[in-house]
Amino acid sequence: MHLYIKILFFIALIPIAIFAQNPDPTIAGKSITIQSKVLDQQRTIYIYEPRSQSVNEPSQVLYLLDAERNFLFAAGMLNFLEDRGICPPIILVGIPNAPGQRETDLIPGVGADKFLSFLKKELIPQIDKSYRTAPYRIISGHSSGGIFATYALLESPDTFGAAISSSPVFQTRRMSDLYKLFEEKFAKQKSWNNFFFRSVGKLETPGFFIKQNDDLSKFLTTKAPKGFNWKYKKIDDGDHNFVALPSLYYGLLELYSDWRIRLSYQVPFDIEKLKKWSKKMEAKFGYKMRIPASILIQRAMMLYFDQRYKESLPYFKFATEMHPEDPDVHFWLARNYRSLNRWKESIDSITKAIKLAKAADRNTTQFERFLNDLKSGNN
Repeated sequence: MHLYIKILFFIALIPIAIFAQNPDPTIAGKSITIQSKVLDQQRTIYIYEPRSQSVNEPSQVLYLLDAERNFLFAAGMLNFLEDRGICPPIILVGIPNAPGQRETDLIPGVGADKFLSFLKKELIPQIDKSYRTAPYRIISGHSSGGIFATYALLESPDTFGAAISSSPVFQTRRMSDLYKLFEEKFAKQKSWNNFFFRSVGKLETPGFFIKQNDDLSKFLTTKAPKGFNWKYKKIDDGDHNFVALPSLYYGLLELYSDWRIRLSYQVPFDIEKLKKWSKKMEAKFGYKMRIPASILIQRAMMLYFDQRYKESLPYFKFATEMHPEDPDVHFWLARNYRSLNRWKESIDSITKAIKLAKAADRNTTQFERFLNDLKSGNN
């Protein structure tokens, strides 16, 4: 295993030592309770909101099973990946098991249909109502949770765009039913736009976890329809209890392998490539994903502070086209116009920035000072 992966896992394990006596799964977020009519019981839910979540942009949502074990680790991992630009801001919704109900709620043919109904009819609508969510959801589970994640993706591909299934326990008596479910759903739905990541540890029981997952991969190689994208990974040094964390990590890396905007710090960058990237992400995730305003402004500023004002102008203009509601991009466009002695356009841009900032209840002191300097000729 690569050194940086080992370091990541070591950091993620630190909370075990810190909170071993009194573990608090909500230390990275908060908890809510839902009175479920479907399950006829009250359920506790953990929620982590991304630090860089934009008020103007919706966030995708990751629904994590076995949250009483994995929530802290998953929240730290999402923060790590997001901070490094590897994935977009993601809201984490952790679903702890009710006492004594794990093998009921998560197993198809036992209670999984009822539990899936709880997610679709009660939990997801409440999360969508309470947070600015995007119409793209991921479900992740380990062991029996991996079975449920697989089941949920097949039963409701319009609800979950992706599933990350860590070391799923596909016991022999369940394999024939599983293949039938795959075949039934593949025959029923011809158009797919879903991602299915599955993993096992190389130290798991060869004739149990590994063989059955190997066999499923052979099945999917010949049966998976176009648009049902899947990956299967065997994790080094991993036994059954270890692989939950690295599986989530590798699953997210695969899902967002083409999300990261690989912009060179050499400028100018290619606006047309950025537009193509946006269209590609929209096709993949099913909604419009805009390049963050901060990225566009940072790149344009490289030209601006090099006093290459004519070259920086198209990039600031592109930022305002991509984020017309953002006061800051209009402010920077106004600065660029001022540097080109285009006073009227500079005044128009800063006036728009002030209007947008007031509508968002933001402080406008800096913008108004800039406008006054423009009108008085202090440049």
